[in-house]
Amino acid sequence: MGDFADAEGNTHGWLLAAHRGEFLQFDVPGAWFTSLSAINHRGHFGGVYRDDPDHPARRHGFIVVEDVLTTIDYPGSTRTSIVQMNDRGQAVGIGRIPSEGATTPYGFVWKDGVFTDVSFPGAFGTGLDGINEQGDVCGFTTDEAGGLTHAMMRVKGVFSHIKPPASLDSLALSINGRGQVAGWYNDALGNTHGFLYHRGVFTTIDPPGSLGS
Repeated sequence: MGDFADAEGNTHGWLLAAHRGEFLQFDVPGAWFTSLSAINHRGHFGGVYRDDPDHPARRHGFIVVEDVLTTIDYPGSTRTSIVQMNDRGQAVGIGRIPSEGATTPYGFVWKDGVFTDVSFPGAFGTGLDGINEQGDVCGFTTDEAGGLTHAMMRVKGVFSHIKPPASLDSLALSINGRGQVAGWYNDALGNTHGFLYHRGVFTTIDPPGSLGS
């Protein structure tokens, strides 16, 4: 799943039905931009759409369950993203509130119309990018507006930072039921590396010949 742009500059979401090898296009009605980023084992999916050409930075999160689309706007936000969802109907994402600073992230878990804020203690901002079936989450924190990002996780209610060795900034994208976390980090030279983290052990993942991963 993801998105693609057509010759007119519009962006469309796509899904791959793996068992049939068939690509399916998905567009939120009335939107000129649709991007898909979240999917669960039940075939429910979600992402981001934009429907205001005069204010292209504004965006809405959404999920589709049994062909029913629900728009998700974090309270006070004009820029909400849904990034991932689990089979329990929990979706995680990021809201940004103009009056609080355009770059300040507000992480949340959404379920059945209810937002639960997730804020890393002492951090300037928190964003969520991943959730597993147990409700553990991962993402990033920031030290200041527009500052560097630092990978984080919350497992069984306990927050911790994930610090890849020699990293300048980092972000955790996904967490599974075993507590393994995948993401990326930048080193001091500005090179980007993928990583897998599990129980204090980091594995850097760089495909052979890649300049960034």
